[in-house]
Amino acid sequence: MTRRNAGLLALIVANVFASILHYGHNIAFLPRYFEPSWITGRRIDVFWFVMTPFAVAGYVLFRRGRERAGCRFLYVYCACSLLVLGHYAPWVTPIRRLTWDIHLLIVQEALLAIALALYARRLAMRAGVA
Repeated sequence: MTRRNAGLLALIVANVFASILHYGHNIAFLPRYFEPSWITGRRIDVFWFVMTPFAVAGYVLFRRGRERAGCRFLYVYCACSLLVLGHYAPWVTPIRRLTWDIHLLIVQEALLAIALALYARRLAMRAGVA
């Protein structure tokens, strides 16, 4: 495994772990998140299982030398992950009503998604496919 692939894999693992923590917490403590009524634990669970394969596919494509496609899949994953910032939409939840652990999980997932997107972009630029 090359150094760039190891870095990419580490960031993907960190992102998936952060999303597991956040989504699991969200499902376990759904009332504390003040979600709209149409957001249920089941829908949160399904969304995680829809978004996560994009990260895996992105990594596999990068490993196979298909950096452009890998980057696109990772961007989709990162965009899905950044939807956690929707918790801060004023029509969803007043920020002051969220507890510190919820803020921590949201910010952690968002920052890791941004780091992954930037790293994937850098790898694609080095490969000349950005």
